[in-house]
Amino acid sequence: MDINKNSLMAQSANVQDFRGLVASMIDLIKGYVVPFIISLALVVFLWGIFKTVTAAGDPKKRQEGIAYITYGIIGLAVMISVWSLVYLLTSTFFQGGPVIPQLS
Repeated sequence: MDINKNSLMAQSANVQDFRGLVASMIDLIKGYVVPFIISLALVVFLWGIFKTVTAAGDPKKRQEGIAYITYGIIGLAVMISVWSLVYLLTSTFFQGGPVIPQLS
C-alpha cells in the first residue's frame, strides 16, 4: 500500500506544467484505472460462466449467465481497445514517435 502512495506522490511532485499534468494523468490511467476495469470485466465474464454452469437446467438463469458472459466480453474488448489507444497516444505525443507494430 505504501508503494502506491509513494508512487502517486512522486508523480504529483513532477507536475510543473500542463504537459507534466497530462503525462501524470495518463500514467495514472495506464497504471491503475485501466487494469482495474479490465480485472472487473474479467470477473463479470467469469461470474457469467459460473452462473451458466450452475443454472441446472433453468433457462432463465442460463440466459442471465450468458448475458454476463456477453457483457464481460464486450467490457474486455472495449477496455483493451482503450488501453491500446492510451499507449498509442502516449508513445506518439510524449516519446517522440508513433508506435509501429513489429513482428518478432
